Amino acid sequence: MNVNEVVMIFCQYGFRKASMEDIAKAADLSRQSIYKKFKSKEGVFEWAIMALTQDAHSAAMAALNDESQQGPVRIIEAFDRWAGDFVPMIRGTPHGSEVLERALEIFRDKGHAGDELLYANMARLLIKCELASSRQQADDKVFALSASAKGLLLRAESPQEFTVGMARIVKAIS
Repeated sequence: MNVNEVVMIFCQYGFRKASMEDIAKAADLSRQSIYKKFKSKEGVFEWAIMALTQDAHSAAMAALNDESQQGPVRIIEAFDRWAGDFVPMIRGTPHGSEVLERALEIFRDKGHAGDELLYANMARLLIKCELASSRQQADDKVFALSASAKGLLLRAESPQEFTVGMARIVKAIS
């Protein structure tokens, strides 16, 4: 099942107007299979958001661990995978902001902790690359970077604009 296509149905139509028929087509399954597996549209949405987020975290962690790149490049790439890849969904669809808001509600309800692991690894990389002199300074820089990335996600018109913005921010905190 292609999670990106399922999420795009919600981004295009909004949660209320996204039909199980549309979701089933995007998932290349029957409506009955979707209901059997997820019970409801809310269940599909929750699964899709969590799966998409897990994929983004995995890609961001891979970028942080790519020792063939310099530290700042790894950080920019990690934020591109964590947030920048979602610019077209959030900014380029009629209901992207609604999907983002609903996703944030799911994360709050479920106590989503995936970001903390990403942040901890990013802080370690900042120290390793001598972009921070202490764990506290690294944590503060990661906080500033993540807050900036969230702002860019809402402001950038394209993934490329997001990347350029993150590069400016990483340079500023270096």
